[in-house]
Amino acid sequence: MTISKMDGTAVCQFRRMPMVFAGEISWFDQYGKVCCSTIDAGHGWEIKERQLSCRELGIQLSYRISSDGTLSLPLDELYESGKTRVRELVLWPELISGYEGEEKSLILPQGSGALVHLRNHPEKEERIGCFFPWGAAGLMTLCGVTDGARSRVLIVDGGRFDMLLRLRTCWGSRRQYAVAPVFCIRDRVEDAPLHDEITIQLLELEGGYPAVARAYYEFMRVRHAIPTLSEKAAANPLLEYDSRAIAMRMRLACKELPTPILEQTPEHQPKLNCFMSFADVRTVLEECRRQEVGPLDCCLVGWNYGGHDGAFPRIFPVEERLGGETELRRTIQRCRELGYRIGLHDNYFDSYTIADSFRWEDVSRTAEQLPALSAVLAGGQSYVVCPRRSVENARRNMRETKQLGIDGIHFTDVLSVWPLEKCYSPAHPLSRRECALWRKKIFQLSHDTFGGSMSEGGQDWAFPELDRVYDLVDTPEMPAWCDEEIPLYPMVWHGSVLYNTYRGAINSWPGERIYLRNLAFGGLPTIYWHYIFSPSQTAAGGQDPKKDLKFDRKTLTEKVARIRRVTDDVRRLEPVRFARIAGYREHSDTLTETIYSNGFRFLANYGGKETNFDGVRIGAGDFALVAGNGLPEEGVNPRAVCSAHQP
Repeated sequence: MTISKMDGTAVCQFRRMPMVFAGEISWFDQYGKVCCSTIDAGHGWEIKERQLSCRELGIQLSYRISSDGTLSLPLDELYESGKTRVRELVLWPELISGYEGEEKSLILPQGSGALVHLRNHPEKEERIGCFFPWGAAGLMTLCGVTDGARSRVLIVDGGRFDMLLRLRTCWGSRRQYAVAPVFCIRDRVEDAPLHDEITIQLLELEGGYPAVARAYYEFMRVRHAIPTLSEKAAANPLLEYDSRAIAMRMRLACKELPTPILEQTPEHQPKLNCFMSFADVRTVLEECRRQEVGPLDCCLVGWNYGGHDGAFPRIFPVEERLGGETELRRTIQRCRELGYRIGLHDNYFDSYTIADSFRWEDVSRTAEQLPALSAVLAGGQSYVVCPRRSVENARRNMRETKQLGIDGIHFTDVLSVWPLEKCYSPAHPLSRRECALWRKKIFQLSHDTFGGSMSEGGQDWAFPELDRVYDLVDTPEMPAWCDEEIPLYPMVWHGSVLYNTYRGAINSWPGERIYLRNLAFGGLPTIYWHYIFSPSQTAAGGQDPKKDLKFDRKTLTEKVARIRRVTDDVRRLEPVRFARIAGYREHSDTLTETIYSNGFRFLANYGGKETNFDGVRIGAGDFALVAGNGLPEEGVNPRAVCSAHQP
């Protein structure tokens, strides 16, 4: 089987899996102790007619390798006898590997993408979560190894919701490096086993990590019917507008943080801090229009009853201290008159006991049958609403919110960044896969109601229902085991979804390194009025009740002028908004080149002096977008494109 583009161009050929099953298994014994074994004939396993059985353990698995090279493990055929219970499966632990000193790199979906070079690492084992557990940093389900000229990649499709990656560096006497998928069959001995069918593709590719990105994109596009951004924009004027727009969030109100009251009541809750009224929002937008800022995708945060994170799932009545519903409607209408789009922030994940719509029976349950806790936020202790039940909250809130007349992308907080979690409630149990599917229903509701959906985090199980991503990762800083950040995620998803790459790039400005880095990785700028223009506020929290955060009209003109500079940059990037990223080079510490599929080149100068590259002058802390002489996607030599990233 061949993965092909829509134009029929071949991308890569599937390679058949090794006929001998290789892996490792861990299980709970009759006493609940975790035991491990390698799956091979020397450990009591019989491999016959594609079945693996071990009488000693009382476990039997079956697997199939189809004619198109797909490995399948139907877990509903898993047999366990006695009190033996399978815990985890590690598949082909040495298939994606190399040895100390080899001119290769492991490819991992950490953050925007990461390379691990096969040298100078201590002997260590790391587990990299993809869509779970908490702190998971993987946004896609693949791993690979490359020498720049050729690459080998495993793509996990079936079972991806319960998958981790195990990274081993400088392992054993042979000093081996390897990454392998780990499937969580059950979390506890009492749990029912995972019933998904695990499916994996092994691909052999010509080229380095750009070829891996291209193959993963084509695989996911075909398997999950993910449209391109240009296709979305052609069918939806809202998404066409948003593809050209700066996302600008405006935080209006929030109760005191950190909160002194965990379980709040309407009579007993912290003071509400009002930073901007609806009238203030109109003033900002009118000044933006006067200075020709835009397009703008505005999102009002904390417009609701109790302010930001104050009383979800309750959002109505509109917070009176900001001007109430009448003033909000005036603001929405004025925004439309100015030619901008405006949406509202909501949350269908967190729930607070202060809300009159709070119901204990809707809260997710842990394995111990305790209420699942989220963070302590402005509304006090937050409880996680089971996605099965949160869909009803979303349907009610969206229906009522739509009646306000909003016409921008709706922001649904948290759902695509918080890890997929099981719910153990007897009334509404969920597997991780079901958790993802119910969250996707919320994104689809948003899309159907408002024309688009936006959330925090870019885990790609949320596609195609998710249109815009708020913050892929926190910063470009990578974990100690990572040698190099690469734009793997941007190479896969630019041209399919809108995003800003780094939380740290919010309210960054032309001339700053992280601002340029965001643009070089295909990210759109994001402005957060509340804490951007309050020097005491940080991108991580943006909350300091001891500081005066009131809206300041005196500096309005100056602040909007800063945003206007960002607008100018977004307009400069118009030619590549629908293109895929085909390659990336780091020519020096201060000069990078992003190559787009339509031939344009984005040259970023991080240095403090003007530079001349390939006949193009690039100002200090600035970029140039060059037409022609780039490498179109079909003609990319991935080795040449990523040569700077190879050992």
